[in-house]
Amino acid sequence: MPNPMEKAIKEVLNSLIKSGSAILKSFSKNDSVTDSLKRDFDYQKFYTVSSELVRQVIPSRYDEYRQLYRNEKRKAISVETYSISDYLAGLSVT
Repeated sequence: MPNPMEKAIKEVLNSLIKSGSAILKSFSKNDSVTDSLKRDFDYQKFYTVSSELVRQVIPSRYDEYRQLYRNEKRKAISVETYSISDYLAGLSVT
């Protein structure tokens, strides 16, 4: 029988899988501005919950996870330093 912490982690993971799948599906649609803003907001909620889970469960990977979202140490934006927050802000790299 799983302990209460394992049960809570599984519940959070299942919720993240469900919301992450919905967010991923929304990227394949031609969205209105309102739909796009909702997706961005949904992703922000997803990131908040998932980053806390990573911080608690696998703290050795937390900095890497945060950097995938936003690389605050970069000096310039490039293909190598492009992050999820850049996409959500509408930035592109050529």
